[in-house]
Amino acid sequence: MPAPEIVVRLLGDITVEHAGLVVEPRAVAGTRSTEVLAYLAVHRDRDVHHDELAALLWTADRPTRWYPSLRGVLSRARNALIEAGFEAECLRSRRGMVRLVLPPGTAVDIEQVRTWSHGNSEPAVAVANARRALALLTRPALDGILGRWADEVRRDCELARERALEVDAIASLQLGDAEGAIAAAESLLILDPVRESAYRVAMRGHLDLGDNAGARDAAHRCRAALADRLGVDPSAVTEALARRIEEGEVASPEPAATPAARRRVLVGREAQLRDIALAVDDARGGRGRLVLIEGEPGVGKTAVATEAMERARASGVDVLSGRCSEGAAVPYEPFVEALTRELNSGDAVETRNRLSRNGADILRLVPHAAERFGDLLPPEVSVDDRAVIMTAILNWLVGPARDAPILLVVDDVQWASEATLSIIDYLLRASDRHRLCILMTVRTHHVDAPTIAALTAAVSPDRTRRVRVDGLSVPDIDELLRSEQVDLDAADLYRRTAGSPLLLTSMLGAHDERPDETLPDSVADAVRRSQSRLGHSARDVLAVCAVGGMWVPRVVVQIASGVTDSVEFAAAVSELLTQRLVTTSDLDDRGRSDIDTGGHLRIRHPVILDVVYRSLPGAQRARLHSAVGAALQTVGATSTADELARIAYQLGKALDSDRAAAAHYASRAGESAFAVAAFEESIGYFSEALKRMIPRGDSAERCRVLIEIGRAQRRIGDPKARATLTEAADMAHRLDETDLQIEAVQNNVLETITFVRMSGVDHERVNNLNDALDLLEARGLGHTARAAEMLARLAMELGWGADWQTRRRYVLRGMQIARSVGDRTATVSMLLAALIGLRVPQCADLRSQAVRELPGLLDLDSQQVQEVPTLIWLSRAQVEEGDLPGATATLDVITPAQLAQNSQFWALDRYGRIGIAIAAGQLARAEEGVAVMRALPAPATDTGRFARLHLTLMVIRTLRGDLGEQVAARAEIAERFHETPPFRPMLASALVDVGDHEGAAQLIDWYGPERVAEIPDDHFWVHTMAVLARASAQVGNTMVCREVYTRLLPYGDQTAMVWAGVFGVLHHHLAHLALALGDLDTAQAHLDDAVREHTARGYRGWVVESEYLGLCIEAARTGRIDDARRVRVRADADALDLTAVCRRVDALATDLAVVDAGGT
Repeated sequence: MPAPEIVVRLLGDITVEHAGLVVEPRAVAGTRSTEVLAYLAVHRDRDVHHDELAALLWTADRPTRWYPSLRGVLSRARNALIEAGFEAECLRSRRGMVRLVLPPGTAVDIEQVRTWSHGNSEPAVAVANARRALALLTRPALDGILGRWADEVRRDCELARERALEVDAIASLQLGDAEGAIAAAESLLILDPVRESAYRVAMRGHLDLGDNAGARDAAHRCRAALADRLGVDPSAVTEALARRIEEGEVASPEPAATPAARRRVLVGREAQLRDIALAVDDARGGRGRLVLIEGEPGVGKTAVATEAMERARASGVDVLSGRCSEGAAVPYEPFVEALTRELNSGDAVETRNRLSRNGADILRLVPHAAERFGDLLPPEVSVDDRAVIMTAILNWLVGPARDAPILLVVDDVQWASEATLSIIDYLLRASDRHRLCILMTVRTHHVDAPTIAALTAAVSPDRTRRVRVDGLSVPDIDELLRSEQVDLDAADLYRRTAGSPLLLTSMLGAHDERPDETLPDSVADAVRRSQSRLGHSARDVLAVCAVGGMWVPRVVVQIASGVTDSVEFAAAVSELLTQRLVTTSDLDDRGRSDIDTGGHLRIRHPVILDVVYRSLPGAQRARLHSAVGAALQTVGATSTADELARIAYQLGKALDSDRAAAAHYASRAGESAFAVAAFEESIGYFSEALKRMIPRGDSAERCRVLIEIGRAQRRIGDPKARATLTEAADMAHRLDETDLQIEAVQNNVLETITFVRMSGVDHERVNNLNDALDLLEARGLGHTARAAEMLARLAMELGWGADWQTRRRYVLRGMQIARSVGDRTATVSMLLAALIGLRVPQCADLRSQAVRELPGLLDLDSQQVQEVPTLIWLSRAQVEEGDLPGATATLDVITPAQLAQNSQFWALDRYGRIGIAIAAGQLARAEEGVAVMRALPAPATDTGRFARLHLTLMVIRTLRGDLGEQVAARAEIAERFHETPPFRPMLASALVDVGDHEGAAQLIDWYGPERVAEIPDDHFWVHTMAVLARASAQVGNTMVCREVYTRLLPYGDQTAMVWAGVFGVLHHHLAHLALALGDLDTAQAHLDDAVREHTARGYRGWVVESEYLGLCIEAARTGRIDDARRVRVRADADALDLTAVCRRVDALATDLAVVDAGGT
């Protein structure tokens, strides 16, 4: 695959190159714009906040009104790109964030250096790429740019130079180019005089050339450098090679070095491992499995998982693993860890191919890995939707580019964040159709927690294995002691440890260290003994590791601990390794590594971390949290969502003097979490920012954070969003911050409020919207897309009132604005407002227009993620228009991940499909769907469930079954007559259905001309009038029939529809009314129109119901019905299993004299 074209050069003179043009930004845009452009190029894998750029430009004395200055800087940077032939949109600005988006197939030179220096390819390719990287690195990085961030980039380039030299050296040796290998190794040793791998390559290169003296000299230099600089001996691998050289042996080609560590036998776990292996084997067949490993802390759950991973990998299974950290709510932490490792460790060509086939959306989650594949980064989606993340993870795990079954391990799932849990839940549900086995470890006392119970409930019992890990037995301990060749009593150890593997290994470690001392009686005792043997520096390093979390970058530990001397720091780490308190990679007790953290230190077990952390005095903890937070900032770990989350976590527990920094990073962590749809974590971090902000009281920054909290709450359907955003709007009003007030108001609508609220207008929200619209107009912005969006909100918010004329004016005005400014998003909002806010017969023209235009504007045929509420409303309107295939296709655009993340969306999708089944005459399927919905517990916020259920059932039971259930619920239905106008006539029709004509007549007699006229012109009007038409015709109330007929007559072609149910076109009900009034010719004319419209729209059940009504008209006209016609209608009803229609046809035949077509 050809390398991407380098279009931004940051090595040497900073230039932008494209289509043969070369532009120097300094010459055309100035120094500041060049620095910003370089910063955005380095971080082009993510959005960069305006505040971050301001901190870059004004390290001190930032101007009070810095934003206009920053806009000017960005404008000049964009002009430089335009001058080089790029589109203006390549510098994208959105919601206070900026991002550089380069064309596909292009890259920044530093990105290519990282890729070429990685070495994940065949030796010949690796050598060529490494030397290309080294050629670029001959020029200085970010020449002329000062600042910590630039220094960090330069340090990265130096590390890339070292990696490239190491790749060149090793790959050259593999290719037989001994001279090239030696040259690269010696160049590397100039940069890093203690790099053992370089000395080994030099030794082997000299041996290949027959230069034994040169090999011995390299060995001598290696020993001397390590002794002089670090005070240590060479590793066992290096020393063994050196001895063979000195003894005159010729070494065979060196295998890849692995970390030397003591290997312990895993005992007493074969039964658990067999269970896991069986689950993995079952998953190979294409139906996923869940394995839950449960046990007490320290019992060896992770050791079992690690062994299972090794065995699965050996059997040809792809294995990914990640862990959840206690306390720090890092978005999608185990997935980021697992995916980053796989992306970074795989062959670059193979990984690129997999990204191309399985989708590159996964790169949104792993920005550091994304640096290697920047040209594959997908364009930004138009919605911040977790479904994109869910789908990306599933596609990466089981997409077409993965040939092997996969084992995904999530360690310590009891500490998973809300967003992480939602991903796991989705994968568990989706695993039913894939070769995916998910293994989770959980502590025993968390097994029955609601979050864990919800995960296990996502998988059927036949696909779940629960594996319990208990303490080791006496025979197990005896086997362990024999394997270790330790002379201790197994029964005594069992009595002391209850078989706890962690305590056993602590005891064995203590015995190895000091055989004559008594054994520790607990893990805490073992840890305290180990701590007592540590020197001052090692204690400081251990304390930082405990505060930093399970794993911490070495450089962060060194800076935070204050042990700045490298030799002293190395000695301290060596002490901790000797005392088995930390590891330098994720090694288990037998020396195997699944998670290679490289430059990190890791406390060996969470229990050990807890013991050390609790031993620290409170003041020291706070000071160390401050130090770790500062160190993370120093090394530049301040950009990705996980980095910001870790800094925010540290500063949240730091000294009070760090309050301002804590608030700043908590806010940035919230922004980053929101950007990857981790809305729950976003709320947590923004809330922490509010608590940490100084001074207290009103401020623009506090108002901004409140808006962000409200936005995140809205995205998860949290009803608290309304109060949060109202508070933000009020605060902005007090501060006279017009933009913030408008933004708060514009966001103050719940994602699903238009579905779960039955009736009524929220006047406070409407007033706020009007105020915000007035503010826009006062500022001369009344003819902007923003104003159109506000008008759309107003039309939708007022959609439950009777003033449809005002709503229509809002929609028409907003539509005119949106079209005149050419804003697609605003146009979509206005068309959606027509579907939601204008559900009255007088506005059918605008709804039809919306149904025609929306599919094209939304580009439903593309693979883009769409807003679920928009699709739900469009599908409903398509059913109303009679486009049932289109309605189904629209719902099919909703992804499984979107339905999985929001139970209300899932319910609304189900109701939509029930509605399509009703319209198509598939009543049995519709009944099955309703049964599923009824079995689900009702959310507390769903106040309309009772009405929605009974109105839908009434539509179904009118054609199939009977309305006895509605009669049985008459008391509850009667209580809701006022709030749900269709309920009174619905109950009357139900009473007719069960033979209580007198009760039905009493309900209809309640209506007089005035009460019919007072039926509100709201979204219920058409359905109320249609049901009232049916009931009044059934009981023969001619006064009500005339009133209803007169009012329905102008709208005969329109569909009566409520919630998920089509109740026929109004011509049918007009025919029924005319029949009741004795106007048979008019009744027949309406019926002919009804049959035509029902047939055209695919309303098969109502075609048959209209045919039955035709029999009634014939009977009224002649006193008899044609038997052949009756048989045909009966057969049509029977074919669709319309049992209620069959019953009515049979009753009519019984009541009348039936004759054949030629009878008398």
